[in-house]
Amino acid sequence: YEQGLKKLSVKMGESTETLSKGLYDILSASIAPSQALEVLEVSAKAAKAGFTDTATSVDLITSVLNAYGMEASRAADVSDIAFAVVASGKTTFEELAQSIGRVAPTAAAMDVSLEQTGAMLATITRQGIKTEEAVTSLNAMLSSFMKAQPKAVAAWEELAKGTELEGVAYGRTLAQGENFVKFLNVMRGATDQQKTAVFGNI
Repeated sequence: YEQGLKKLSVKMGESTETLSKGLYDILSASIAPSQALEVLEVSAKAAKAGFTDTATSVDLITSVLNAYGMEASRAADVSDIAFAVVASGKTTFEELAQSIGRVAPTAAAMDVSLEQTGAMLATITRQGIKTEEAVTSLNAMLSSFMKAQPKAVAAWEELAKGTELEGVAYGRTLAQGENFVKFLNVMRGATDQQKTAVFGNI
């Protein structure tokens, strides 16, 4: 670790103290010790590109890796997706890092891919919604699919009649892939009362 930190310090222009703190956070996040330096290097690069600090970058990457049960070797993929969200939406790397940990576990439990979760956040923030609010809203919506309250199920069955989603149960299948887009299109035609029934207090 000592040799690796010194090399990375020279390569990235970061102090060994800053990198040591990042390494500690990575190991604390249960990343395999043999892959910790690899994750640290990805995080340091992401921090520079995202105009933030290594600790913030480490937080984002490790939160997503743990939420989705990904191998540490996917750290660069996580970083790339995060930057795609920043580029496509109206958010910053730092704002994303501070909030993504609140929706990633729910999305992962619903089998909603990181790419799709990122696309949702990019789309929502692009409408002018603040990142924190977008994450809170998306998490609540996905949670409503997971709980599938009887009132929501009944309202959805009524709304889905005559659409291509007729017969598709209210639940996790509606949050995945093309079904989610189709679901939103159906909800566009819903009354406020129907929306309230489907989403509860959201």
